[in-house]
Amino acid sequence: MTKKWKVVPKKGLVYLKDLPIGSKCEVNGLTVMLINKGINCDVVILNKINTEWYNMHDSYYSGKHTWSSKTEVTPL
Repeated sequence: MTKKWKVVPKKGLVYLKDLPIGSKCEVNGLTVMLINKGINCDVVILNKINTEWYNMHDSYYSGKHTWSSKTEVTPL
């Protein structure tokens, strides 16, 4: 008999792949909307917290990004 190890997200979090398309979620101060799912998920960053780091790198944190489908997020 082989035991299979099951990976689950932390308590209160969900995987990005488990959310419906169009739902909003938050991760590390970024509010994002899921626009496509697959092996990787496409998200659009809607809002970010006002910190020096995000302000210095504003062009990077704006727009569409591709994240892993196993990214742990907080659903909104």
